[in-house]
Amino acid sequence: HRFVGEQRIDWEKQTEYLYVRAPGAQGGLTDSLALKTWLESRQSSNGGGIIAFRRWNPAEIVVRGDKIAVMYRNFSHIDFYRLSPQGRLSFLSGTGEPIPDDALSQVKEMQTGFMAFSSTEKHLYALRVTSDPLENETSRPSIGETRLYAYDWTGRLARVYALDHPATDILVTADGKYLYTHNVTEDFDR
Repeated sequence: HRFVGEQRIDWEKQTEYLYVRAPGAQGGLTDSLALKTWLESRQSSNGGGIIAFRRWNPAEIVVRGDKIAVMYRNFSHIDFYRLSPQGRLSFLSGTGEPIPDDALSQVKEMQTGFMAFSSTEKHLYALRVTSDPLENETSRPSIGETRLYAYDWTGRLARVYALDHPATDILVTADGKYLYTHNVTEDFDR
């Protein structure tokens, strides 16, 4: 498929969308998907526009051929879609915790979620991390348990790996044989 995807925020609706467009300068919108992210914005005091905003439960979009995975960080949730030749999205399955519509207050306190991903032709790998509570706003997070979930591109869980060491980032080789991990809280100077 030769469609272009982009994430955009509709500030009037306070909603983030994934838009699918046909290729080219005049490529028209073929489909859209409201993402389950929450936005908080602060306006300037003189009415000049937004001076700061925060996105809760951000979505990562992973594309492999005609399959699209929308991975949400705070709720450890992934939705799998198929992209038709006409550029339309069709839902295949959802995995992990359901995301309630009124979950913003829960998201702010959550300490478990998907932190990173990697993909091959056969699988989407999602790194689920549990972090310890922060001592204060300037303290660095302490990474607790890390598990790697491997899903096929229809959303079926293929395998769960318990990692020997805490990780914050992953890379799986294209053939799926090797996993490389990185922990930004410990390995930053290597």
